[in-house]
Amino acid sequence: MNLTHSVQTLVLYTLFLGLINSLESATTTQSTFLPNPEYESIVKKSCASQYDFPPPVIHQSLSDPQKQYWLLSLDGGGVRGILHLATLAKLEEQTGKRIVDLFDGIAGTSIGGIIAAILTMPDPNDPSKPKYSPKQLLNIFFARGHTMFQPKWLSFNGILRTKYKTNGIKDFLANMLGKNTFKNRWLPTVLVTHDLHTYNVKIFSTNDDEDFFAKDLAMATAAAPTYYKPQHVYPINNPSSNGYFVSDGGTSMSNPALAGIELIHKHYNAAIDQIHVFSLGTGMSNIKLTNSALRRGAGLSWMWELTNLFMYGQQSADINTARFFCGHRYHRLNPPLPLANLVFDDLSDANKTALMSANEKMLSENAAEFNKVATSLTTAADVKQPRTIQDMSRDMSVVVIPEENFAQSAYVWANSWCKTLFYCFGRLMG
Repeated sequence: MNLTHSVQTLVLYTLFLGLINSLESATTTQSTFLPNPEYESIVKKSCASQYDFPPPVIHQSLSDPQKQYWLLSLDGGGVRGILHLATLAKLEEQTGKRIVDLFDGIAGTSIGGIIAAILTMPDPNDPSKPKYSPKQLLNIFFARGHTMFQPKWLSFNGILRTKYKTNGIKDFLANMLGKNTFKNRWLPTVLVTHDLHTYNVKIFSTNDDEDFFAKDLAMATAAAPTYYKPQHVYPINNPSSNGYFVSDGGTSMSNPALAGIELIHKHYNAAIDQIHVFSLGTGMSNIKLTNSALRRGAGLSWMWELTNLFMYGQQSADINTARFFCGHRYHRLNPPLPLANLVFDDLSDANKTALMSANEKMLSENAAEFNKVATSLTTAADVKQPRTIQDMSRDMSVVVIPEENFAQSAYVWANSWCKTLFYCFGRLMG
């Protein structure tokens, strides 16, 4: 009788969660993203239609063996992405040049991917400049970043459901990027995701033939497990494609420097000794952990540390490999942070203040390295040929973007419920 009651309770609870998911998916509300007039002038124009955006940017691919190419690499890290923006704002201030003029390519993972996509978007009203500067974007993150983290009811901290509503961050990105397409960027760009069909890393590059809406790829690279739902993205210039089912790139390549090095090599036909990398991290622990539980080697002992072990392990492997290829041309800044400030989703004033203070301290302690990078970037930018914008407009009117209909959604929900019920029933039966 107790077993029957438990199963019935589990079924009712599962159906209840499914109903909530159905209602949330069916109700896509517009976010109140623009109540503050201070930021309205910055963001409002990004909602322009796809036809208001300038044609894609064309970059000159040079094979001059004397030319030096600079890559900007931005790690993932949730709200700690404000460290990226603070450093880049300082770099623009010190050099007197825009980020898109200082670098030859940009790579991003998760929040780094979002920043990369936004900073390289042309201004629809003035194609001669990017839409946003790092300082503008930093102010927007401070004022409206919380709209990306809308808690989901009964998620139990991401255990039973995703911790946050995906529509919250989607609305934020839609307001920022509008109908801008991924290939329409001021710089060659790569965004890192994780393919959930193959379990392999999936890198989206402006060098590829396929094109996407920038907001969709920005959402995909930031769809962190347990925080947001994975994303199914479809190329807008290939309606017959099945698309890609992907999630946050931080589980495969949280430091995207290697993906960026490949981008620069392919785009400019550059040799490895011509490539310089400015790699920005989002904080590291300054505490050496002594975890005696790991010494026992049991699954239960390791379970709580697996995420950190995997992420820090693959990140250090990426850093060491990039340094092997680039040597002294690999420059990395990554401030040490207390454990309390290493979280992904704390946008409290106290945490923002702590992050900004840590970044200022990092720049002060690494002033020689930062100044060296700034000087080298300025020198390289002064000898570059100006980038030009040419007409490569596409007929967007024929594009058909597949969308999930009610039948597909019902099938997915039913399939998910069945799997959950069979699993739980099996556990109850022993």
